[in-house]
Parts: sequence; C-alpha cells; structure tokens
Amino acid sequence: MQSRRIERKPYKLIMEDLNQRITCCICLSNFRKPKIIDCHHTYCETCLDDHINKSAVGDKFDCALCRRTITVPPNGAKDFPVNFYVDDQELANNKEEFCVYHGQEVLDLYCSDCQLVVCRQCNERHHQTHDSHSLQGVRQTFVLELQTLKRELADKIPRFQSYSDILRTTISQKKISTERLCTDVDLQVDKICQMTHKQGEDIKDILRKILAENLLNLDAMFVEATRNLFSIKSLYNMTSQILKEDSTVEIINSMDLIRLEKEEVCPRDVKTPVIPNIPVPKFKPGDISTEHLSRLIGRLNVNFYHRFDIDQVGLMWTDRPGYNLDILSWSVGVVARSKRLNISFNMVSEKIKSCNCQFTLKLNNIDDDRSLIKRGDKALKTTHGMSYKWNSVIEMDELFDFDNGFIFDMGNFIIKVDLNISDIVLENTSYIPVGADMP
Repeated sequence: MQSRRIERKPYKLIMEDLNQRITCCICLSNFRKPKIIDCHHTYCETCLDDHINKSAVGDKFDCALCRRTITVPPNGAKDFPVNFYVDDQELANNKEEFCVYHGQEVLDLYCSDCQLVVCRQCNERHHQTHDSHSLQGVRQTFVLELQTLKRELADKIPRFQSYSDILRTTISQKKISTERLCTDVDLQVDKICQMTHKQGEDIKDILRKILAENLLNLDAMFVEATRNLFSIKSLYNMTSQILKEDSTVEIINSMDLIRLEKEEVCPRDVKTPVIPNIPVPKFKPGDISTEHLSRLIGRLNVNFYHRFDIDQVGLMWTDRPGYNLDILSWSVGVVARSKRLNISFNMVSEKIKSCNCQFTLKLNNIDDDRSLIKRGDKALKTTHGMSYKWNSVIEMDELFDFDNGFIFDMGNFIIKVDLNISDIVLENTSYIPVGADMP
C-alpha cells in the first residue's frame, strides 16, 4: 500500500507563518503578555493599550489588522483574555527547535500515543496511524495542566514552609534547652564542690584547734627541757675546763662547786620527764559513691509520646519504640482484650544490672481533665529488662467514639510517658550519675 503523499509548504513559508504567529504586528517583536481581542487577533498588552489610547473613540477602537470595531473593556487592554497559544517565551524558544533526524524540519506535531514532539517527516514515517496534533493545538492543554500544578504547588509551599520553620525553631530550641541544662548541671556540680571544699576547710580548722590545745603543755615542757639542757651543757663545759688545770689544788677546790651545780641541774633522784601521750584525732576518708553523687546532682527525667492508629489495635500486641538513652530503651504497646484497651510499658537493656524507674502513663484526651493516668514505680534488677501492664484501661467502644475526645486527627489516640530514672548500676556494679531534667 502506497503511503499518502502530503503537500507541504516550503520551509521559508513555514517560518514566515510561524513568525506571524509568535510576533506582534505593532512592535514586530515576540509577544509580551499576548492579549487576544474579539476578532481573534493578538497583540502585546502594552502595544494594544497604546493603540487603544491613540485610536479609540469613546469605548470603541478598530483592530490594527482587520479594522473590525472592538469594544474597550472597563479596565482597558489588560481585561482582554491571554492568548495561551502564543505564550511569548515558549514560542520564542520553539522557533529554534528543529528535528535532530531531519535537519531543518520544525518540531510542530505532538503524538499523543507516544507522548513525543515530532516533525512532519517523523510523523509520516513512524506515527502516521497515531493520534497526532499540532503543537499549537495541544499547547493550551499543557499550559492549563501546568498552571493547575503550579497552583497546587503554590498552595503547598506555605504549609511546607511553615513545617520547615517549625522544625528549624524546634531544633534551635532543643539545642538551647540542652545547653541550659548542661549549664545547670555545671552549676550544681560547682555548688557541690564549693560545699565540699568548705566542709574540708572546717574539718582542717577543727584539727588545728585540737593541735593548738594539745601543744600548750608540750610547749611548756619543751621550754623547761631546753633550759635544763643549757644548764647541763654549761656545767659540762666548766668541768671540762677544770680537768685541763695542772693544779691539783684547783681541781680539789672546784669539786664542791661542781657537785652543788650538778645536784641543782639534775638531781640523782629525778628522772627524765615522760612525754605525755596526747591523743591525736584520725581522719578516715569517706567512700566516694557515685550513687550518692548522682542523688546530689539530680535525677534524669524523660518524656515521650506515641500515636496509635485505632484501626491497628487488635488481639496482638502493637508495639512502638520509645525513648533510647544509650544503654536503656523504653517501648509502649497496646492490645484489645475482652473489648478493653490494655497498655504495656517495657524497659530493655543488656548492660543494666539495676535502676529505679518512676513513671506515669497517660491516655490523652482533648479535654486534659478527662485524660486517664496511671502512675507506677518499678525497679530493674536484672539485665532482662522490666515490663509493666496497665490492664482494662478503657472500653474499646468508648475509645473509638470520637465524641469522647480520646481520638485525635487521622483516627489516632495518644499515649504519653513521663519517666524519672535514678541509681543506674551497670554490670560492673559502677553507678552512673544522671543529670538534671531534660526538656
């Protein structure tokens, strides 16, 4: 079967026709804000406005091309509809778009079946049986779709911008809050250090006072002993000088004096004084327990919440991971038993030997006064973890009833957990001091 031959215009005529469609007949440039008037001719908005101002009589003016009389809208040229078929920028770009397979052939057809822009030769050879349209014919469809998408995107921008701003603010606030808490911890540690230093100075003052009182007697004894020692040394030196004398008469005459001085300095029946046993207080350093330090510094408070979809609550436990604190993690689970909601609170760790955990479980209500609350106090004493069950919290029918206020947006209900953790002991029995409240 022979293919049908299609008569085609020369390329020059095609380009001239294309130029007429994309240029304004007044300014002879590509359209800017193309406006179509009642006779279906198109002008730039500025050119049309200028033409109306120069040629209009009353509220009437003649088309510059066909001379048909046109009524001027209330707001002038800008009230005429936009001619989407001759959008200035895209048509200007289209003027330079040619087929890569057929040289100077203009891409002026759109194959709907293949969703491709093609030239006429491509269309005759490969898309002849397909549903093809001129680009000008399909332009408005794509423009309208893009405008719809643009509006949809414009509607989403404020919401996502607000969400992004909230995240940025939240991150900043968390950083500031954490730094403040670290500062609070430092202040508490400094306060403990100052109090400890003062107490140490007080103990040293007591020791020095006890020493001063005990030294009163010892100082007197020392003065007496020093005086006696001086007298004995003087008599010793005198005796040594006499022994050096050659005269026997002098030696004999000195004996009575030496004996008398000797009896005064150290009588025969006087013994060396015994140094008194004065008790000295002892200092025994106390055991430095990080457990005690932890209690002095403060406790760690953690809070988190989880949303549960009411459609996912069934006869099997639905667990949500909770808060992770390096060596500790908590989770919350829900299940429907006997048509009532049951809640579980679990703490898991393979490194913890023991710790104390005070907690509050709260089933949130839009009216906070109607929220259901359960408080507990559990001690983790093994590395296998800890589990707590809050049974028969609420009837499922009552929970599912939106009017009761437990169901929030998108069919979710919220369980909030507040934790107070202290006295954490690792497997090596060392205590981990925990800091001040978290935000």
